[in-house]
Amino acid sequence: ETVNGYPLTGYSVSAFDTAKKLEYIKLSKVSGSLTGKHFKETSSLKYIDVDPDNPNISSIDGVLYNKAGTTLLAFPNGVGGSFSIPDGVKSVGQSAFYRCAYLTEVIMPNSLEAVYREAFSLCLEMDFIRMSDNLTSIDDFAFAYCDDLRAINLPYSLTYIGTDAF
Repeated sequence: ETVNGYPLTGYSVSAFDTAKKLEYIKLSKVSGSLTGKHFKETSSLKYIDVDPDNPNISSIDGVLYNKAGTTLLAFPNGVGGSFSIPDGVKSVGQSAFYRCAYLTEVIMPNSLEAVYREAFSLCLEMDFIRMSDNLTSIDDFAFAYCDDLRAINLPYSLTYIGTDAF
């Protein structure tokens, strides 16, 4: 919770870049806000845990969310298979699933409205995504380099698809 006697309130975006074998991380109640950008290089990460008293972030089943649970911030890169985003999540944050090399399938709830920049970039094994019927925005590079993606049904609700989104 402290570094050299001072409270830990933030992290450099590259704080975990050399932690290639990191499998579990426990974030304290005074940890600052984190996003998927912070975990881009943690290819072995399987679980993110957050102290329940943290005012900014939370974790559900090892996945990082904002405190309200409406934005998925980071999915552990070392987890594979299928993942269903919980109902009530309204957005997938920037780089939230970035380089999740073992993820094969994502199911979006109909509460999901936005997918932000690089959210699913470099998910090399992902071959299926069920989109939300209420999705309105897919940001730049959101699904870039998802080489195994076979088909996508884009909902009629979409009003914006960013540069190189696919």
